[in-house]
Amino acid sequence: REPFTVQRGTPIRLIARMGTLSISASGTPLADAMTGDVIRVRNLDSGVTVSGTVMADGTVEVMKK
Repeated sequence: REPFTVQRGTPIRLIARMGTLSISASGTPLADAMTGDVIRVRNLDSGVTVSGTVMADGTVEVMKK
């Protein structure tokens, strides 16, 4: 098996995109995951837990509600 793209507890970058607007924040994954997996991540600034998709570069793109 290939190594995980993100590992639980390792700081990552959260990205939220809306059209041409892009907002980023620091987060911590709550599970190990590979590219394309949907995982839960805790935003380090707000403490809020969000879901997002793991991207190949190790960022997590937050899902829009």
